[in-house]
Amino acid sequence: MLFFKRKPDTTNAPETSGEAAAPKAVLSADAAPEAGEEPLEKFFSVRYSARAVITPFREGEEILQEADFLREIPELFNIASPCTPSDFVRFRRMSMVPGDTGRLAAFLLMQAERINGLTRYIIDEASRDAIDTETVSAGGFTVSDSFPRGTLARVQLFLPEYGTAAYAIARAEEPGDTEKSLIPAYGAQHTFFRFIIIRDQDRAALQAAIAEIERKSLRERRAASKKNQD
Repeated sequence: MLFFKRKPDTTNAPETSGEAAAPKAVLSADAAPEAGEEPLEKFFSVRYSARAVITPFREGEEILQEADFLREIPELFNIASPCTPSDFVRFRRMSMVPGDTGRLAAFLLMQAERINGLTRYIIDEASRDAIDTETVSAGGFTVSDSFPRGTLARVQLFLPEYGTAAYAIARAEEPGDTEKSLIPAYGAQHTFFRFIIIRDQDRAALQAAIAEIERKSLRERRAASKKNQD
């Protein structure tokens, strides 16, 4: 159930653009592995202001075993992301089908919208005291706060706009070239928190939200480009 190392998943990779403008998002490479570790997976990263609660480990505290990690996950993270953007697209398409199938899809769509609205509200309330991120990927996130490299922490990452929340154990590292290129005012104070223990379902929810963020950004860039041409 926990994610440590696995082959890259490109099935949810956002569509790309051939525009010459500076990229809004690029492929994110995790920071260099420690001695004896295998090369780390690469994740698509975007510049996005999510919210993060970072709680460093106490002195001498060790990384949790899988069972202990699962037990300590707050209930909020078990109800987040009940419906992804792609689920809504499917429900809307199915709701246009005549007959019982269409009526059932319309009902499910209505219920899903209500659940997601409530989830977004709960996540928004839970993340009020969090700090903003500079970049986000399914492999970690960057903040403009300085943390000693190697710091282990429990992190709660919130994307209220997308009804997504993820709980993980992460390690503070030097941001990679990808993250540095996404931050206009990058400085030595920036820290990248790489997930070292995270549930597959939370990783997948982040991938879905990030793909939607990039699709939205691409649509906006295309619309702006078309407006300038007109």
